Amino acid sequence: MATILHPMNAPAGLPRPGGRRLGRALPLLLLTVLALQAAPARVGARTLSVPGDASTIASAVAQAQHGDLILVACGTYREHDIVLKAGIKLWSGTLQPDCTIIDAGGRGRIFDLADADSTTAIVGLTLRGGRAHGDGLAGCGGAIRLQRASPKLSNCRIIDCSARLGGGIYADDGSAPLIQKTEFRGNQAAAAGGGLYWSAVEAGRITDSHFEDNAALRGAGMYVVAAEDLPLTRCVFVFNVAANAGGALFLDQASPLLRNALLVQNWGGLSGGAIACSDAAPHLINSTLCDNGAEYEGGGVVCRRSSPLLEHCIVAFNAPDAVTGDADSKPRLIHCNLFANLAGDWTGLIQAQEGRRNNFSRDPSFCDRDVGNFHLRADSWCLPGTSATGRDELVGALGGRCSGRDVLFPGGVDRRD
Repeated sequence: MATILHPMNAPAGLPRPGGRRLGRALPLLLLTVLALQAAPARVGARTLSVPGDASTIASAVAQAQHGDLILVACGTYREHDIVLKAGIKLWSGTLQPDCTIIDAGGRGRIFDLADADSTTAIVGLTLRGGRAHGDGLAGCGGAIRLQRASPKLSNCRIIDCSARLGGGIYADDGSAPLIQKTEFRGNQAAAAGGGLYWSAVEAGRITDSHFEDNAALRGAGMYVVAAEDLPLTRCVFVFNVAANAGGALFLDQASPLLRNALLVQNWGGLSGGAIACSDAAPHLINSTLCDNGAEYEGGGVVCRRSSPLLEHCIVAFNAPDAVTGDADSKPRLIHCNLFANLAGDWTGLIQAQEGRRNNFSRDPSFCDRDVGNFHLRADSWCLPGTSATGRDELVGALGGRCSGRDVLFPGGVDRRD
């Protein structure tokens, strides 16, 4: 399967559907390095090369000081348990993740960051085969463990890593990372957060990132605890599998803001195929939840003592139901389209909201659901000005553009039972 980020905003130089690559990264890299040298973060800031100035990434990090840039040549580096210090920027030679791979081979965590400020960065790397052993903090963050750390992580791939919490990344409550254009694929957590475990209550955000084929007991794509107003923008969650609840997301006392999110073909185990909420109040705007499933309830969203707000969202073709929960939950939907969910659309807790606040039920008319093109055909009632309500607002994550490139699974997909 091709590596595909959000089809609405795939950046130049990253893989696009069909495997084509746009742009040339090397000239940009040279210009960026020149700019850094012209205006260094500190007097005497250096650019260190691997393997030129140091034979390994770990030895380069040991030599580096705050403000230094480490430029890693293309290749595979079999390293683990690298302690990345504050203020160090670690870049691959082309700023693209297929250039530089760090493979831990299951021998340990790849990066450990503590007290690292926002000038710390990891750009254009593939992190593979990291594993966090043991209980407590020792078992957190298979690829990256963040403790009171707020680095920038951009244009990276985190694949086939494992831990007890945060198979890919673990971010503690003193951290505030910026994660953008990063792929989490094939990671596993024994307890929670297959791709990412996020307990960061400070600032921080996740944009244009892709979570696929991750697994965990809860929150296979991502587990979020006690975080308020965490922005998740233009992110894709697909084929993530939870054994208990929360195929794409498990939200525990959290209130993230999801905007233009695409949650497709996730499995929540017992409940919450796409999203499981516990004492949570998420806000979803212009998002699409489609073909997600769970064994008993909440193919789309399940709530426990929670008050999710969905605005301009599509919740369609989920099993068994769209949005459900206990008597202490108060989901609220505004201008949403619920359609063809197996056990019904406007049922249970949300029955009285059908037809109110511009809610409706109509075939979304996706361009090609079988290959994962969730843009809308020209006749879709979810396009601005064409809905049953006549409102001039888009419903769902993606607008009307049926390009053959914008697909999540080019080879097609068998629908999950």
